[in-house]
Amino acid sequence: MDRITIRGRGHAAITAKDGRTLELIDAEDWANRDGAIAYDLRFDPEALDRVRGRVRVELRCGLETDSFEATVSPLFHRGQPLLFRRDPSAKSRSFAFLASKAAADLARPLVEALKRPDAVLEIDITPLAEAPPPGTLYLVALPIGHQGDLSPRAVDILASVDLILAEDTRIAHDALAWRGIRTKMQSCYAHNEKSRGAEVGRRLAEGQRLALVTDAGMPVVSDPGQEIVTAALAAGAEIRVIPGPSAVLAALALSALPADSFRFAGFPPHRGTARKEWIIALTA
Repeated sequence: MDRITIRGRGHAAITAKDGRTLELIDAEDWANRDGAIAYDLRFDPEALDRVRGRVRVELRCGLETDSFEATVSPLFHRGQPLLFRRDPSAKSRSFAFLASKAAADLARPLVEALKRPDAVLEIDITPLAEAPPPGTLYLVALPIGHQGDLSPRAVDILASVDLILAEDTRIAHDALAWRGIRTKMQSCYAHNEKSRGAEVGRRLAEGQRLALVTDAGMPVVSDPGQEIVTAALAAGAEIRVIPGPSAVLAALALSALPADSFRFAGFPPHRGTARKEWIIALTA
């Protein structure tokens, strides 16, 4: 998708003091809000409706410039405020979330330029998100604790694929809904993933875009997914990994043990004799 340009008017009352939001007022009249930096906007609403995923936002007023990144909310639709939030969650009545800057973070020379008489702000919005190619399986890592660890790229992919295969659809829904992700889900766990293989192969051969997630961490690694990857390879599909949190690497980093080389033997049984026998076999 090509770059979209928005033009708006500056105002002498701009304060740009809000540390959480940045707002472009899509109205002919100015409103005194600490996050507002322009009003009386001119843009193509149909083109803006089509923008999704991570974007780069470049601001220009005369010779003064600044830029930041944000993720366009899947919940956005025409008529809602052009409000950029630093919050990590998608919310209604907002254009974008996960913004790298708010109004208070903007370069002060730019803010001062916007206060001058007849100041005009040009805003270029350039999509950064990749469009998932047809017939691709994405292995997407989910957070292992803090939900803020879900990357913007993972959000883009999960919001744009045709189907998410999830170890537990309830857990996946709870982890993704607050990001505004409404993609259709289907269960895929240890006891049914082999039976899902033929369907996955068929969907990929038809050109569908799929994502595989488990409850936490990276799929396949001591988690369901091997049968799905095997089926995708057999169908000649492309497989891509969206890296993210890993319990194995987090534990290794915290251990203070030498990490030049290591062996991961999986997770031990939770308790009892089975756990003791597992440890004995591992150290034998």
